[in-house]
Amino acid sequence: MVKKTTFLVIAIISLFMLTACGILTSSSNNKKNNEYISIVTEGTFYDYPDTYVGDAFNAFFSHPTWDYYQSDENEHIVTFNGGAEYLGEVVNVNLEFEVDPLTEEFEVVWSDFNDFKLSDADYTDLLDTVFSY
Repeated sequence: MVKKTTFLVIAIISLFMLTACGILTSSSNNKKNNEYISIVTEGTFYDYPDTYVGDAFNAFFSHPTWDYYQSDENEHIVTFNGGAEYLGEVVNVNLEFEVDPLTEEFEVVWSDFNDFKLSDADYTDLLDTVFSY
C-alpha cells in the first residue's frame, strides 16, 4: 500500500511539474507572439498617422481577432479577422501583416473578403472606411 501511495504521489508531482513547464513555455511563446501583434495594433499606417491600427480595427469590425504565426520562409505574420457589412451583407475580412521585428515596421501582404482577394482599390476603400469610422 505504501508503494502504491508513493508511486501515486510521485506521478502527481511529475504531472504537475510537466504541466507547469508547459504553461511557462506557452506563456513565453504567447509573450513573443503578443509582441508581434502589438507592433501592428500599436502602430499606425503612414496615411493615417493619428490612429493606432488596433484601435481603428477593433472599433470598426465585429468580433475582431488578432493572431501570429511564423511562415515557412521565417516571415513574422500577424493576421486579423473581423466582420463587416458590405453591400448589406456581413462578410469576414482577413488581413495579413508582415512584421519586421528589427525595425518594428509592418505592411499588409494579403487582404480578402470571404476568401476573395481584395483589389488595390477595394483595399484602399476599406482602409478609408475603417479609419474614418
